[in-house]
Amino acid sequence: MGLNQLWVSVVMLLFLQGARWCDCCWEDERIALLKLKAYFNYPNGNAMSSWEKIPNCCYWEYVACSPITRRVTSLYPWRDGRLGDWYLNTSFFLPFKELNDLSLEQINILGCVKNEGFERLWSLGNLESLDLSFNKFNNSILPSLSGLSSLKSLTLDNNRLKGKINIQELNNLTSLKELNLQGNEIEGLKSSHGLSKLRKLILNNMTTNERSPSLLHSLGAFPYLKTLYLQYNNFHEKIFAQVESENFTNLEELFLDSSSLNEESLTSLGALPSLKLLSLGSLRDNLPHQGLPSFKKLEHLHLDFSTIKNNVLHTISKMISLKTLSLVYCGLSGTIPATQGICELKHLQMLDVSYNDLSGTLPWCLANLTSLQRLYLISNHFTGKIFPVGGLTSIQELKLSGNHFQIPISLSPFFNHTRLKHLQGEDNEVYTELEVHNLIPKFQLETLVLPCLGYGGAFPKFLYHQHNLRVVDLSHIKMKGGFPFWLLDNNTNLEELSLANNSLSGPLQLPSHLHMRLSNLDISNNGFHGHIPMAIGASFPMLLNLKMSRNGFSGSIPSSLSNISFLEVLQLDGNRFSGCIPDNLYKCSYLEMLDVSDNHLSCRIPGSMSNVSSLKVLDLSRNNIFGSLPSYINPSSLVLVYLSYNRLQGSIKNAFYGCSDLITLDLGHNFLTGTIPEMIGSLSMLGYLFLSYNNLEGEIPKHLCNLDLLRLIDLSHNNFSGQILPCLRCTGGSGVIDPETDDDRQPLDFTIKWSTYSYQGKILSMFSGIDLSHNKLSGEIPPEIGALSGIQVLNLSHNNLTGPIPPTFSNLSEIESLDLSYNNLDGKIPPQLIQLTSLAVFSVANNNLSGSTPKRVAQFATFDESSYEGNPFLCGLPLSMSCSAAISPSPSPRVSTVDEAESGFIDMDVFYVSFVVAYIIILLTIAAVLWINPYWRQAWFYFIEVSFTKCQYFLEDNVYVLFKFRV
Repeated sequence: MGLNQLWVSVVMLLFLQGARWCDCCWEDERIALLKLKAYFNYPNGNAMSSWEKIPNCCYWEYVACSPITRRVTSLYPWRDGRLGDWYLNTSFFLPFKELNDLSLEQINILGCVKNEGFERLWSLGNLESLDLSFNKFNNSILPSLSGLSSLKSLTLDNNRLKGKINIQELNNLTSLKELNLQGNEIEGLKSSHGLSKLRKLILNNMTTNERSPSLLHSLGAFPYLKTLYLQYNNFHEKIFAQVESENFTNLEELFLDSSSLNEESLTSLGALPSLKLLSLGSLRDNLPHQGLPSFKKLEHLHLDFSTIKNNVLHTISKMISLKTLSLVYCGLSGTIPATQGICELKHLQMLDVSYNDLSGTLPWCLANLTSLQRLYLISNHFTGKIFPVGGLTSIQELKLSGNHFQIPISLSPFFNHTRLKHLQGEDNEVYTELEVHNLIPKFQLETLVLPCLGYGGAFPKFLYHQHNLRVVDLSHIKMKGGFPFWLLDNNTNLEELSLANNSLSGPLQLPSHLHMRLSNLDISNNGFHGHIPMAIGASFPMLLNLKMSRNGFSGSIPSSLSNISFLEVLQLDGNRFSGCIPDNLYKCSYLEMLDVSDNHLSCRIPGSMSNVSSLKVLDLSRNNIFGSLPSYINPSSLVLVYLSYNRLQGSIKNAFYGCSDLITLDLGHNFLTGTIPEMIGSLSMLGYLFLSYNNLEGEIPKHLCNLDLLRLIDLSHNNFSGQILPCLRCTGGSGVIDPETDDDRQPLDFTIKWSTYSYQGKILSMFSGIDLSHNKLSGEIPPEIGALSGIQVLNLSHNNLTGPIPPTFSNLSEIESLDLSYNNLDGKIPPQLIQLTSLAVFSVANNNLSGSTPKRVAQFATFDESSYEGNPFLCGLPLSMSCSAAISPSPSPRVSTVDEAESGFIDMDVFYVSFVVAYIIILLTIAAVLWINPYWRQAWFYFIEVSFTKCQYFLEDNVYVLFKFRV
């Protein structure tokens, strides 16, 4: 007999192992799942479309199987909501004999098909969890659930249950531990003593719309209840009467968050003798003045986001068993009371008063909290030194961020704290102590975050004795010394090291061993110099972010960076790197940001950039990058591109094709030629287009009008001709186009108020404008430009524009800088422009405008003569010409007299000879200099071109005046 049993066991074991090795589902259940899919999709749905793409149904979406038997144990099918309401046939679930978890959440079920309700599932003896939330079941569903004897969790929230619910219909659910009825219109629960194992009851959002909370009177039917949720309710009477509270002797956790409580309902909570956790977060009304009842056994109190008075801090001292006190965003002000308050909670283990307006110094009585393990004081106005915290000998986690504490960089107050592991104190002030401490601290930190103000001096000595550090941030504290390679050697689990914006210097010295945990290294804005070690990629193979901006590194960029396979961010800007960008960076297939701007790189854009498919931010600006724009820089993920201030040449015709997510394209200050390609119009997300200071020509293409999200357009200092597009758009107002990349935005140079400024980040996202100045644009200004009411800058100066200034410009309500100077505009200045109350810079100088200047009111009272000069027929203040003495429209030409200097004493023959000789010498000198220096030669020809243009405008203006005189 024993041998037979052994054989049976072996056979069963082989059978089970075979099922595991097979790693497949049962064919009968696979067929049943496909039938279920067809049923849920009737008549034309497309839910669970991924099913059948792989043969093993255990790996199908919304399906989970037992790892041993490979039978289906969990099902979460869904149905397209556009198919409308429907009735469920539960018999489709009968083939799944081991079904343990069934979720039919939010699929618009009205009820069940007749005789095909949940009573058909009574035979599923393994079903423990049933979720029917967010459907349209009514009270009639309850009897069909009564036979699910194995059920432990039943969720019926947000259905159409109404009135008094007969819980006796669920008496047979003897295993039920959790019942969720929230979001229904239940008025009461008929008494039941059958659910003896029910431990958790959720009745959130049950007494809204001022319905009577009478259902609470029947909660005594659950004498063994331990957790009760009554969130999002309105209570205007006692929640628990004294008699009823006898039935809640086991209730330990009560959640009343986002409810409305008055004094009576709050007082009734004191009748719960076993209450250990009370959550009153985000209460709709202020906590009553008398505070909270004296809960003798309460261990955890959460009042986050509820408005309470400071006197609550005194009443809390009566809760002698309290271990957790959370008062985040409670509107507390003043100081922490030194007596009859928090300091008397001897058993307190966690205290969080973050994000309030508490001030003053910490009371010394805090040292009495010898059991305190976690203390959070984030974002208050505390001042002074942290010595009282030094008495918290059990402290493990201390967060002091966002205050005005003075923290010694040596951390000497904590030297005897054996349990301290996490210290965060950013945005405070650090200082160095006069006395040097040579003691070895008893703590071993895991987190040290102190990016503060103040002066940190040299690296504190306690760091030499730390071996468990995972996160270190000592940025912004003017720390001196070299790169702490020893810190990496001593802490092999270090994941993040940030030393940005200090005074560190010297070469970058790598640790002596391979560091497999370091994922973030930031040493930006220091004084490091020399070459980056070629082995940096091998030393830190797991880096995700490497930031070495604004140092003095020189030489070439190490090719070993390609060994960092998971690198996402590489910032090397603001150094002295020379040579080329490594060709093998394509191996960093996860690279999202490459910033090597403001260096001395001199090369073409490497062809390998086409293989970095995940690249979002590319910044090569302010280098000596030359050659043409390659057509292969077109990863679909590209969002921000900065290539300005280089020596790029040729056309931009084929570049960036397919970059549909591109937001910023900055190609300014190069030598690009040709026209703007039609491809630009397909970049539907483009918000910032900078092509200034190039040699682009042709008309401004109409496909720019397809860009609905444009905020800044700078086409200045080119050779564009033709007319201004009336359909040109420029989105105004505030807002961030792409919040994910907002922090990665580099500065963009834009001219406003006759000066060039750099804009970036959120300021850039709230700024909009158009700069078409210094081109050859002609024709009249389209009145449609006046519809761009949200722009701050409009610069159309130094063109050949004619016609009047459109009166619609008075609609540019947000305009701050309007420059129309150096054109051929005529007519009167629209008097409606005085409505532009935000205008700080205004110029119509050097045009052919006539009539009077605008009234000197509001902003126009601040503009001087330079805003109007160069218009001979313009009069009125601030010009010197009065409109009453203005030039007649038909003036007589002025006749000049010639015979003025016939009796001069200069020898004219000598004068002519010397003038010719000097002229020839000057010409030869200029020609020699221009021949030797190509940069001056280019600048000279540009100067000649500008001079000819100005002469042309001068002659045209004066010929026009003389012509009017003669007429």
